[in-house]
Amino acid sequence: MADRSESEDTRDAAPALESPKRRRLRLALSALVWLALALAAVPFIASVSGGGEEAGPAPMHVSVRDLGAEQARRVLWAGRPVWILHRSRSQLDAAGSPGGGTVSAYVAFYGDVEGCSIVFRGPGGFRDPCSGARYDARGRPQGAGAATAAPLKRPAFHLDGHGYLVLGVGSG
Repeated sequence: MADRSESEDTRDAAPALESPKRRRLRLALSALVWLALALAAVPFIASVSGGGEEAGPAPMHVSVRDLGAEQARRVLWAGRPVWILHRSRSQLDAAGSPGGGTVSAYVAFYGDVEGCSIVFRGPGGFRDPCSGARYDARGRPQGAGAATAAPLKRPAFHLDGHGYLVLGVGSG
């Protein structure tokens, strides 16, 4: 083994220091690899976490062209019953607007109260057959037990100007 050449001895010796150019290239390549891994992980993390936004139910267009005054229509939206009521002039006058603005002739209410489906009872409004509570055309509790009953909840909606009420969009 004493016959080793000088070149073999240099290969076995401690590695020579990297040149500054080679070190910069190695650091740049390492940084690019980490950046690519981070960018590839972003869509995966967003899909797992949901992106922090809760997607609401899809908007639903309900025709109200044939709905006369003091008539209501029940639809199923987002897994819940919703009543759409076309209020009469007297119901609109009674509803008023606390801010002095206009009151829509159409209104929508969720059609369930604590697991019980409410029913439309004509110009008088709605009734909860389970508790006996009654609600007027504004969704406010009326009669006996009104002090303990909560008003009917309203989904977001707006009128599109073409004879449709759009559930899930607007302020209700």
